[in-house]
Amino acid sequence: MRETGEAPAPSLTRRMRRAIGRIYRDLGPVEDACRDALRSLAFMTWRILVRFKLSRKAVLIMNCGEGGEIDGFYAQFTVILGLLEHFENFGDVIAGVRVDFENRGLYYDAAFGSNSWEYYFETVDIGRDSDAAKRKIDIGQQYRFAARGEHMPRAKAFELITRHIHVKPHIHKIVDTFVSEHFEDFYLIGIHYRGTDKWKEAPRVPYEDLLDAVRNAIGALQTDHYRLFVASDEQAFVDYLATSFPDKVLCWETHRSVDGSPIDFIMGNNYKKGEDVIIDCLLLSRCRFLIRTSSSLSLCSTYFNPELPVILLNQRH
Repeated sequence: MRETGEAPAPSLTRRMRRAIGRIYRDLGPVEDACRDALRSLAFMTWRILVRFKLSRKAVLIMNCGEGGEIDGFYAQFTVILGLLEHFENFGDVIAGVRVDFENRGLYYDAAFGSNSWEYYFETVDIGRDSDAAKRKIDIGQQYRFAARGEHMPRAKAFELITRHIHVKPHIHKIVDTFVSEHFEDFYLIGIHYRGTDKWKEAPRVPYEDLLDAVRNAIGALQTDHYRLFVASDEQAFVDYLATSFPDKVLCWETHRSVDGSPIDFIMGNNYKKGEDVIIDCLLLSRCRFLIRTSSSLSLCSTYFNPELPVILLNQRH
């Protein structure tokens, strides 16, 4: 007979759920065949348990990553795309998705609220189920969802954005006004050059190589009625193109690095910092042609416009 106050032993079902949860959540970001097999087995077992009402569905909550390769806004954007695809593919066990960056991250500004995602985009809180368990996705899952988002077909990403991700009206107004004032009546070539510390993730592209790509694109136009919309974190690159193509270069006014220091860590106005990267991405998506270096920002610009012709000048290491 159990003594008074002694906790009951967990049931077999509960022990199975805990073991599956540890496998599914805690294996970490490193992928290999063994981990993939265990993760797949755990996920299939969870689906079976849910089907027979021995376990609950889950609402997956995306928080803001910090201190890693996926703490930039558009790196997190690719995580959200991968998460949304997961939700749509496995609705039998994933009851919903919520994006809550909480009071943290590179773009958090208390004056604008506690969830920096909602400074620029409408709330993502879909598929609620009162009986579902709420689970925050950990860093290992974020890496896996980011990999899905980064390698997703552009048409698929566009469909997910159309259904679930909506830019706030004040951001739309800024972008539309800039396009009306500067883009109309010109053929716009978008150029995104990611410099500063990006060499850690992808080979640095010499300015001259990008200049050659721009000249080739202009030569194919057979017209002088064009403009270059340039997005970059390096002021020296913007100056280089402005000197090479006088009166042709357009930019969204933002703070850029003049000494190689990453902008995310030296620009103090967090809200403006986030707003600038959103606007640069959306303006690149409104161009007629895009020349880019490896970056989540310019990758996501092609997700907003899947028909945009693109030249990519380097790949990640």
